Amino acid sequence: MGFGICAVAVVGGFCLDGDIEGQLVLVDLRIGQPGCVTAELLAVQAAQLGILPGLRPVVALGGRAYVQAVTQLRPDTLQPLAGCRGIGEQRARLARLARAERPLEVLRQLTTAAAPTA
Repeated sequence: MGFGICAVAVVGGFCLDGDIEGQLVLVDLRIGQPGCVTAELLAVQAAQLGILPGLRPVVALGGRAYVQAVTQLRPDTLQPLAGCRGIGEQRARLARLARAERPLEVLRQLTTAAAPTA
């Protein structure tokens, strides 16, 4: 299944762009706490949605725990906000992406720049 936007909700897991509004609710939970989506459920959902395996790139924008949950499923996940030191740097990177003629290329550059070195 092809799609454009997919979010990870702490309670329900992956939701597609048409379902996001109804599934994203404010809760006082974090991934890993009782009542939250599990890695196993995310893996099942990812397989059903065609994220696993997938030919289309996956981009993770969000908090560390959410990005890690997606990256565990798809190690090739692009993480353009990784390593940012604050909201100013995040906004600058997102602005650069918004202006880019080739956003996928910029996503890969930002992800590579943030990757830890051995």
